[in-house]
Amino acid sequence: LSDLQWNPEMTGPQAFGAMKQVLLLRNLVDHHATTLTGEMDRLGVADHKTTRLRELLISMGFAPAVAGRYVRVATTTDVDLLLAHAADGSISSEHVDAVVRGLAHIDTRCPEPLDTVQRCEFLRKLLSHYFAGF
Repeated sequence: LSDLQWNPEMTGPQAFGAMKQVLLLRNLVDHHATTLTGEMDRLGVADHKTTRLRELLISMGFAPAVAGRYVRVATTTDVDLLLAHAADGSISSEHVDAVVRGLAHIDTRCPEPLDTVQRCEFLRKLLSHYFAGF
């Protein structure tokens, strides 16, 4: 990818199409990074007594906000539908994180813990807001 060159004579629609492809690649790379973050957590790569996973990612060169986003999404449960959209590159990691944070906010505001059906319904509603914008 580092050797990728753009045709200086491309048209506007061609540039738009190329940018859509770059966006898809970025979304897929972010999804894989999030998945690997979950694997690193599962495998105990970061010694939680001295180094947290977020700190380890930062030491690897990830920006603090990106590291936090990867950890937050990787450690969230019951979001298979959301992760399926992320896996095909149709939703960015920033939007995935916004949905995850939205679900966490709903969890904290509800007096009773959400059951799986309720959580899935809120997830569908949050995703529908995302996809309605396109």
